[in-house]
Amino acid sequence: MNYQTTAELKAAIVTLEAQKKLQQQEFIQHFNTTKESLKPGNLFRAAVGNIDKFSVLSIAMKTASAIGASLIAGNLVGGGQGLVRLFLKQTASAGILQNKNKIKAYGIAIYNNLFSKRNKRN
Repeated sequence: MNYQTTAELKAAIVTLEAQKKLQQQEFIQHFNTTKESLKPGNLFRAAVGNIDKFSVLSIAMKTASAIGASLIAGNLVGGGQGLVRLFLKQTASAGILQNKNKIKAYGIAIYNNLFSKRNKRN
């Protein structure tokens, strides 16, 4: 840091001023990036982007199937009063959920039988 001549001192000053300008530009760029990332739309996109889409989809499908099974069970059970109706509805719901793969397979088979290209030709 000891400079012997004024030329060395002037060269050091020019170097330090160049470093200062570079640091200012980096700071401004970092500040603008941070300011942009704190906008509500970008915060929302970042939060949604971090959600595991497959786990959310799995939970949504399980919830939808449980609600559907409950509605179907409610229509199957029909009448009844209070606790008896609730018990029958839950039992039917559990039966539907336990056999959902069979029900799905039967549904696909019925759909294919009704709407296959072979049946359309007849």
